[in-house]
Amino acid sequence: MAVCAIINGNLMGRVRGIIGVTSGDGTVGKALDVLDRVASFGRPVRFSDVLDGAPYPKATLYRLLQTLTHQGVLTFDPYR
Repeated sequence: MAVCAIINGNLMGRVRGIIGVTSGDGTVGKALDVLDRVASFGRPVRFSDVLDGAPYPKATLYRLLQTLTHQGVLTFDPYR
């Protein structure tokens, strides 16, 4: 599974700073944290790339990435 960030890391950091969201802010905070992780790579990444060092269980991370993809924030490339 490869995902690509539509929003670059710098913009995402500014958005989080403006709205004051941290990873301790429940599901929304976790989703933004995952989005930051994906954006920080600056390239398409595999699920295993995001999972390495992530503070969330595999199932939680998968669910958050799935939600971000269904909402159109991330894209999925089945060929990578």
